[in-house]
Amino acid sequence: MKKQSQADVLLLFLCISIFTLAAFIRVSLNQYSLQELLTGTDDWNFYARYGLDIKENGLLIKSVEGNYLWPAGFLYNYFVAACFLFFNNSPTAIYIIQSALLGFAVAVTYFLFRHRMKNTTAWIFLFTLILFGFADIFKNYSFRLLSENLALLTVVLFFYFFQLNIRKSTPFMQLVAGLFLGVSTLTRPNILPFTILFSLLLAALSFLKKINIKDYWFMLLCCFMILLLLPLRNYLVTGDFAFLPVNGSFLDYIKRENEISLLKEPLPYLGYYGKKILYCLGFLPVLDSNYQVRPHWIMMWAGYFIYIISYFKKTVPAKHSESFMHLFILIFYGTLILIAPIQIYGFRIFLPCLFLVLGLALMGFETVILGIRK
Repeated sequence: MKKQSQADVLLLFLCISIFTLAAFIRVSLNQYSLQELLTGTDDWNFYARYGLDIKENGLLIKSVEGNYLWPAGFLYNYFVAACFLFFNNSPTAIYIIQSALLGFAVAVTYFLFRHRMKNTTAWIFLFTLILFGFADIFKNYSFRLLSENLALLTVVLFFYFFQLNIRKSTPFMQLVAGLFLGVSTLTRPNILPFTILFSLLLAALSFLKKINIKDYWFMLLCCFMILLLLPLRNYLVTGDFAFLPVNGSFLDYIKRENEISLLKEPLPYLGYYGKKILYCLGFLPVLDSNYQVRPHWIMMWAGYFIYIISYFKKTVPAKHSESFMHLFILIFYGTLILIAPIQIYGFRIFLPCLFLVLGLALMGFETVILGIRK
């Protein structure tokens, strides 16, 4: 056990070092100006301005006079502010830290799935995670102030500690799992529908005597306390209670996203959402010709659907933590398909879920190559 722990620490260090070293090389070849970052109307410009505002004027984001609405990653502003505080307003430092966090996420995701894989598959999975990390995240988004960079890590940390809590519940495991679920939700608000349903399902399982709610109530309480940070900020600034960092409800967004009527124009309506599904699967040009098809995503989803088939055929053992992963993936992508004009975001909005899908995809390919797993 001690040797395994030492090996895990070494692996964690190596994953972080790989991406950190790559970040140092990249920043040595480029110039990143704070002034240029503060000027503009893109999300990363707002995050930079709000982060600097928090550092200089306090936690309430005084430059936002009313309720906090945009950009949606409310807690990410505080991550940026902390980096500005400790690294003297250096955007370069934030990019290096985000690259290190990417390496951290790679290692944690590997730890999350490896016990459900054969040893050979687990090592292939680790190598694939690193490739996906460089091709999809480091290359395109680690050097942008975007909240998905933080949510990618907090989501896998939630599932990692949630899985540990299922094995042996302790107040610490509940506290940390609840913390990361709450942080994930306030970093990417499209996670909120999962958070709500997750809480309701735990309550239902407790009612049906499938679980002991004492193993989870502290986690839910901790998550709820984190979620109160945004309405608390809004109340202190405006005197009114406003929960979500968006202007309107999810139903408003669905109506606003697609004004075509299903009853009046069924084919264009279904065609539009069909294109959004294809976009999620990696066929990006179907909605934005500026992007190329991502064949590694297509392979990833093929593996995931293979695993889903095996999962429902019960040729692979089901576990509570894994069932909640499937639920997270379904609700995460379903929410984006229903309410988000996803083509204007590139593919960054998928990042918080990407590593989970990849892990289950490798497990799917394993069922084909190695047969039914024990």
